[in-house]
Amino acid sequence: MQYGVLPTVDRHLLLFERWLRATLPEVHRDADRRTLERFATWHLRRRLQTFADRGPVTEKQTQRAREEALSPASKKGPLLGHELGTTSAVAGRGWMVV
Repeated sequence: MQYGVLPTVDRHLLLFERWLRATLPEVHRDADRRTLERFATWHLRRRLQTFADRGPVTEKQTQRAREEALSPASKKGPLLGHELGTTSAVAGRGWMVV
């Protein structure tokens, strides 16, 4: 990227994608994992890409996207209204695990 050989990529957008790839396997229920993946891909990542098109994505923007993805209480969160478990590494993030 520094020498113009590779296309410029937003650092925080890449970090969000890496975080998502690391988080998805922690969601044990297939339906929940697919829901999170779709929501993050079609809503959150697209919004972050829009920010990146205008200028650098900030750490605060990616943090908010992560919080929105993992908060069932979020008005836009993918698991709004689901009963949630508390027995895994993602328990603090609000995901049901089996």
